[in-house]
Amino acid sequence: MEITSKLANYVVNTRYEDLPERTREITKKDVLDTLASAVAGTMDSTCKNVADLVKEWGGKPESTLLVYGGKVPSLNAALVNSVAAHILDFTDAHEVAATRAGVTIVPTAFAVAEATGVTSGSDFVAAVAVGLDVVCRMSLAATAGLGGSGFLISSITGVFGAAATTAKLIGLDEEQTLSALGIAYSQAAGNMQAYDDKVFVTRLQTAFSAKAGILSAVLAQRGIAGTRNLFSGRYGLYQIYENGKCDLRKLTDGLGEHFECDNLSFKPYPSMRSTHAAIDAAREIVREHNVSTQDVDEITVRLKKRFYELLCVPLEERRAPKTRVAAQTSLPYLIAVAVAKKNVVIDDFSAEALQDRTVAEIASKVVPVIDSRLEEETISQTGPTVVEIKVKGGRRYTKKVSFAKGSPENPMTLEEVAGKFRDCSDYALTPIRKNHADRVIELSAEMENTDDISEIMRLLAPR
Repeated sequence: MEITSKLANYVVNTRYEDLPERTREITKKDVLDTLASAVAGTMDSTCKNVADLVKEWGGKPESTLLVYGGKVPSLNAALVNSVAAHILDFTDAHEVAATRAGVTIVPTAFAVAEATGVTSGSDFVAAVAVGLDVVCRMSLAATAGLGGSGFLISSITGVFGAAATTAKLIGLDEEQTLSALGIAYSQAAGNMQAYDDKVFVTRLQTAFSAKAGILSAVLAQRGIAGTRNLFSGRYGLYQIYENGKCDLRKLTDGLGEHFECDNLSFKPYPSMRSTHAAIDAAREIVREHNVSTQDVDEITVRLKKRFYELLCVPLEERRAPKTRVAAQTSLPYLIAVAVAKKNVVIDDFSAEALQDRTVAEIASKVVPVIDSRLEEETISQTGPTVVEIKVKGGRRYTKKVSFAKGSPENPMTLEEVAGKFRDCSDYALTPIRKNHADRVIELSAEMENTDDISEIMRLLAPR
């Protein structure tokens, strides 16, 4: 059976009962984590501009806009809610595949479930799990490496995951699902230039995938046929988008038995995932040794070459970022925040925070160094990273972190994700009521037992 047919069969026939317990728990955690990022993201002007535009368009009132309120066509609700989820760079990450999944799949699932009247929590969890798994597997099969092909893998594969989730929720059969995946290929897009330019369109690319994935499945439902040879054809996905660099076995090996979404990481800090090991290390040193900002003489960060180039070059610009996107990918700035404020939170990326003189002074003392010895340690995709803080008087404190907080090896608990959701609720354009936040957390923990999954959307929109 061709790979696309195997994927279609998997999407259609995987039930909630087929999911391992770990997969169920990771999926529910991912839903709550994505909602946390999304409600906080509504405070951003870029997201609000997209929401205002969608409201101006109007259309059939199918699905709820988080926090902003009102109902719009499901495609547009998924677009806005996905932008909200991604805008603060606070959602999940599959570190090995260098991709994110929930930012596309979760908004898609809520929009489609609400529009089509799907109320079963267990059906919802199954559809989200399948979508997450498709994104992770397809991303893992791409072997060109982060940015290696110039395309953004999370948005390229996100459209297929969104199509899979939609197909499952609206009840497509295998032939229709095959077409949905084929139509999704015609809409796969996203590039790395936006990251080079450090502009907010980086956070919209996965939202475009959510909208396109829903459209793909709905068109297939109406009898539109899609291309079939997504992977084996002369112009197949990886041939075109990844210069032929791929391992197709990762698409189907253990399909339906092993769920790659189990390996998703969750973020305790709203910054690029590859900065988190260094943030963890800096925070631990400050906490363990009670280091004050006045005592800091120099901070040396030893890291792998690819992270040095991604997060530290050019150094003077990285030490003094001018925008939120630039700050979220600046290792000197983030370490300085961790040392000065003992944490890294959403407020640390405001225009005012970027002018903080204490943080700027510490950032000027951060010296990143490529350590070739760390290249040999391949057990972690975002580490290891070594931070050494030299204080006045010459004493040095060193901490090495291989697995950042939130990784499968050092996971965030559901309670910690719930805490993140509560924190993020306070940042929403219209803050979420405490009793509503508590109820969303409760519903997320027991999602498979709810008979009205849309209650979550109602709780997160003004009445």
